[in-house]
Amino acid sequence: MASHEYSPRHALELLLRKVRERDPDLAIGLEAVIDAGTDVVETETLRTAERPREFRKTVRFSDEEALDIALLALRAHFVEQPLLATSAMSEFGKAALEPEGSRRAGASFDQSTSPSGEEEPLSIGVEFELQTETQVLPKDEQAVEETAPLSPPQNESLDEQQANIDRLTALLRFEER
Repeated sequence: MASHEYSPRHALELLLRKVRERDPDLAIGLEAVIDAGTDVVETETLRTAERPREFRKTVRFSDEEALDIALLALRAHFVEQPLLATSAMSEFGKAALEPEGSRRAGASFDQSTSPSGEEEPLSIGVEFELQTETQVLPKDEQAVEETAPLSPPQNESLDEQQANIDRLTALLRFEER
């Protein structure tokens, strides 16, 4: 066991309490992921049966496994999702169509270039629809056009978040060193 003054259970409870204080929605998501547990296959042999019976069973994560799952979820929320947003906005900007008349006459689509000869991605706004068009609503409910804008994170804050997750990971390692 590592030289911590706290157990994995105490660390998990503290982590969830701190997340719940700052972002209740994120805490609900973390708890749902942790509570889902893992599937295992168990074998049971009955005296009357000729062969053993196998079945799947959901087992709660151990406290150390739950901490690892929580760390993965926090890394995804604070580091990987912002990286995805940055990548998506960059790729959508590169894929933007050129203004009409800017293509050279007779040039194929693959051969067209920007007027300056330099490929510059456009800055575009990206929004996600929160409700799909095919979702069926009750008749008394009106369809609400809600979208969530996608905004790129600042590189400094992304580096800071990565450093915070790395420090938290180091604090929550319980195997022998």
